[in-house]
Parts: sequence; C-alpha cells; structure tokens
Amino acid sequence: MYMGNYTIGYAKYGYKTIDTTQGDPQNRTALGSQVRVYIESGQTAVAPAVNMVAEADTTPGTVNITVLDLTDAAPVKEATVLLGSFAATPSGPEGRYTVTVPTAVDQETGQPVPQNVQISADGFQDTARPVTVVPKSTQNVTVLLKPGMATVTGFVMTAPGSPPTDLAKISVKIQNVGAELTQGTVTQAGTFTIQVPASTATRTRKLTLELSMLNFKTALVPVIAPVTGTTTLPQGITLTAETVDVTGEVRLSDGGTPPDDGPNKVLLVELGRQAPLQGGRYSVKAPVGQTLTLQATAFNKATNRLEFAQTTIVPTSDGSQSPVFSVPTLVTK
Repeated sequence: MYMGNYTIGYAKYGYKTIDTTQGDPQNRTALGSQVRVYIESGQTAVAPAVNMVAEADTTPGTVNITVLDLTDAAPVKEATVLLGSFAATPSGPEGRYTVTVPTAVDQETGQPVPQNVQISADGFQDTARPVTVVPKSTQNVTVLLKPGMATVTGFVMTAPGSPPTDLAKISVKIQNVGAELTQGTVTQAGTFTIQVPASTATRTRKLTLELSMLNFKTALVPVIAPVTGTTTLPQGITLTAETVDVTGEVRLSDGGTPPDDGPNKVLLVELGRQAPLQGGRYSVKAPVGQTLTLQATAFNKATNRLEFAQTTIVPTSDGSQSPVFSVPTLVTK
C-alpha cells in the first residue's frame, strides 16, 4: 500500500456497518466513527480494535394476554386489547386474547424494549402495562382489570332489648371482595355507605353485604350492584345481639337446695328477665358482653323466710353452636 492516511470500513451480514464516510474523522477508535490508520514506508500499521453491533432483530413475537376481573378472577370476554397499535383477538373462553407483533428494539443497543398493552372493557377502568415482546417466541401475560365503582347506602339498627351500642363501630363490607376495592362507613345514626364493584350491561353483579360488630350476630344481605351511581336499600338491617345460656346453681344459707315450689327464681335486673329454680339450678338467656346484675331469690323452709343472693356478670361466648356461660354457685342469706 502507498504511504499515507487510510480510512477502514467494516461490514458483516447481521451487523451494523462501520463505513468510510460517516463519523468523526478526529475520533479514530470509537464505535460508529471512522477508523483511520497511517501507513509509513516499510512499516506495518496496526488498526485499532473495533466492536461491531448486531443489527436489531425485529422478528415478530406472540403474546397471549389473559384478562380477568380483579374482584373474583372471572374472565373478561368483551375487552378491547391493544399491544402498541396492534389489536389482539379473542383466543379462548377464559378471557384470553392473542396478538403477534414486530419486536420493538432500542436502535442503539439492538435489545427488545417494552411496549404498552392497553385494555378497556365496559364496566372496568382502563388499564395499561408494559410487555416486552421477544422475537420468535410466545409469552403469556395475565392482567387484572379493576372494576368501575358504584355506591350502596342503607340503614342499620340493633334489635330491641340489645345492649347500648355505638352504631359507628359496625363494620360494613362486601363478602369475597378485597377491602382495597370496597370502603364502607357507618354513622352513629346507623346510616351506612359502601363502594361496590358496579354491574355492567352484560354482567349483573350479585353481591353479599356483610355487617358485623363485636357481640352481635353478623348480618348477611344480598344486594345487586347498580350499573352506576347510588342505590339505597329499601329496608333497614337489624343486628341481633349474640346470646348465651347463663347457667348456675343456688344454695341456701344452710347448704340446702331451694324447693321447686315457691318464689324461687333468678332475675337479670337490667333486662327484667327471670327464670325459675329447678333443683336449685337455673338457665336464662343473656346478651354477650353486657354487664348484668344477677339476683337469686329462694325460700328456706327450715327458717321459714326468703333468702337472697346477688352477683355481677359479664357473659362471654366460646363461639360454639350453643354457647353456655357458667356462673359460680350463689349462696343466699
């Protein structure tokens, strides 16, 4: 070769060309710039090393997108699914959509980059998430759609004779729906409001409203979610106090058993509820968690006089089907 400056170009199939006409002639080694060497008479010139970058592979890849309802994981079969600008088509009864698209790549590195999956469906909030398409491969993606929301309102009270209660402490929720979706509140007056997943033109949501409070039986109320806006339940909901059988024994001052005849009884003073003594034993229903005064009255035939005993109880429940609260033996005097 003749002596002088030379610009070297590189080319290989599947790789970006380093040519002799582009790049900064002052930068002799950087990737994508010109590579220059100087040939001197009688000398061997060594060109600097170069790294060639592979051409971006935009071969199409396939994505299977399964679209499910966030509330119950039911398939959403009427969704519109786009990957970039390409529409996915339904490919299965379980809410699956399939689309094949060219791989999007970074022009500098040649590596695949994410594309947005955009999903919309009647009664659901629009959702987007990134998916990276891999050339000549199939991948599966699951997307949970958050439903549009509506409101259910109503009124809750406690049954007559229930212990004094702060109604604002009542919990209101929708069974089998995450608390992150449904938020319910109850006022001290008993008015409740709760957000629920809305029904759609093609899907009626049948929900179960659950109202609960400590020492009260849980109330389950079926409701149909409105398509939009607010629905008010036509009837109030009544919570009934959880009760137990309060049982125990009464003994006379001399250790004897009160006779079955006569004015022998126990009385729950605050409730005005009483039960007779049978063989010195009694059983009377009482609400759980309420402080009550239990009075016993028994006739002692040996002394020919009435005797009395009194104690304070707070009945508790063991959660069994027929809970029993046992009171220590009362001795009259």
